[in-house]
Amino acid sequence: MVQQTKDISGIVTGTDGTPIPGVSIVVKGTTIGTVTGVDGDFELTVPVDGEILMFSFVGMKTQEVPLAGKTTFN
Repeated sequence: MVQQTKDISGIVTGTDGTPIPGVSIVVKGTTIGTVTGVDGDFELTVPVDGEILMFSFVGMKTQEVPLAGKTTFN
């Protein structure tokens, strides 16, 4: 059986709006993930039943963001 997936993308920025490169993004409960590029951008293919993205960066608290049917994050 082939698992259904969806593509998501976005840009990770700081509170001042500056893009943050090198942020790890993982679908909670899986090993599926990626890292933001030099412009803070990312693309990731996630299972349709994936519910939460976990964003982590050295020196910062890990944040969990619900997918809630979204495919774009800014």
